[in-house]
Amino acid sequence: MRYYHNSDSSAIAEQVVVDKTVKTSLLARSFVYMFLGLLITGAVALGLGYLFQATNTMNTVGTAVLIICSIGVIIMSFVNSLVLLKGNHSLVVPCIIYALLMGGLLSGFVGVGISPELLSTAFLISAGVFGLMALI
Repeated sequence: MRYYHNSDSSAIAEQVVVDKTVKTSLLARSFVYMFLGLLITGAVALGLGYLFQATNTMNTVGTAVLIICSIGVIIMSFVNSLVLLKGNHSLVVPCIIYALLMGGLLSGFVGVGISPELLSTAFLISAGVFGLMALI
């Protein structure tokens, strides 16, 4: 059985506060990254969707963009995993590239009849929720 002196219990209490602060900081940072990723993905999907609608090129250029983005998303999934396994490297740049490619892939929904306004509303609401959670 261990007995703690007053000084030991205050050190333990300080450690608990530090652990909670670190976890809260990590969670807030994760929400900021999700917020930014959703904004990037939504902006790319909306921009390409409007471009495909305005130029009526979904069948030609749009199909090539979808194929390239599909292959890119698969490749970036492996790259993100490898960077994560290596340790002390930042995932910010690979995740931004992944968000850009995912936006290009999701722009294909506009080609099948979903309005760009609906797509942008979904992304803005999702990004707003993550942004709000990052602030709280």
